[in-house]
Amino acid sequence: DTCATPLGNGTVAFEFDINATHTMQKLGAETIYIWEEQSNGNFEVVKTYSGGMLSTNTAAAYGRIDYRGTSGTDYYATMVLYAKDSNGSEKLYSDTYVVTA
Repeated sequence: DTCATPLGNGTVAFEFDINATHTMQKLGAETIYIWEEQSNGNFEVVKTYSGGMLSTNTAAAYGRIDYRGTSGTDYYATMVLYAKDSNGSEKLYSDTYVVTA
């Protein structure tokens, strides 16, 4: 699961919560891209987070990034979720809903 929650004053919390079917060697978010709506209506990546968001030897992983944006501006995140076990690995791209900071 991924979600975006406005916290006020232009800050948005982006979260991931993963529950695997069994213990994984690595589990979590490999990369998080923060998208911001531009004046022309298009969204552009304004921040990229990577590293430190993978847990080891677990069946559950949670992470949260608080991004300080601009009040009244729309944001969403694309999260690259990652799971690895002895059978291989998988990446899943998950977008949050768009929220207004």
